Amino acid sequence: MNGGAPYAGNYWLLNLYSGNADARVTNNGKLVAQESVTLLGPQVVNSGTTQAKDFTLSAANGAAILINERFEPAGHRVILGKQAQNALVANYGVLAANGGDVQLSTFATGAMLGTVIQNTGRIEATSASAQEGGTISLTAMDGGKMTGGGRLSVDNGISIRSEGQFGGILSPSGTVLDPAIARAGVYSAPSTHDVTVEADARLQSQRSISISLRTAVISR
Repeated sequence: MNGGAPYAGNYWLLNLYSGNADARVTNNGKLVAQESVTLLGPQVVNSGTTQAKDFTLSAANGAAILINERFEPAGHRVILGKQAQNALVANYGVLAANGGDVQLSTFATGAMLGTVIQNTGRIEATSASAQEGGTISLTAMDGGKMTGGGRLSVDNGISIRSEGQFGGILSPSGTVLDPAIARAGVYSAPSTHDVTVEADARLQSQRSISISLRTAVISR
């Protein structure tokens, strides 16, 4: 974890592949950071209170962080790896992003838990300016139901979507593959699932709200 390893020129790589599809990363306390808070694992649950500029909560059986302090807005980019049948990203607490963005994402089959992204808590994202920050993105890749409840409040846009497509670049052994190479050799049948906004949910955006399904078939 000491700086990672060189990857793709300006990037440094932290390969967080664990090989354990049953582990969970849970926050029940209070996390405060000036820049970003990132929770990664096969299952990720926030039940506490977190305050930062940017948030990333991602679930997959394997993940990597590409670090580029110069070009990436938050200094790093999360890449989801191998699918996890019991992947889950859940927010039952408070995510407060001041001047940045909130991203919740999974790369899952959705076969075990059914629901892979769930929000019953509060997510707030305020923009630093009209062109920067203030968005919330909930994305399920390759399956699993999504339920949007609680309170979502942003200055810019809210995006909730389920995508049926291959999206990882980590092999089962944790080897990092180039995204173009990984996608060229994988067939991914459409596997989107329901996206539901609960009756008691409150989504508020000063600009836009997008709720969608998207499928893609990728082959040689």
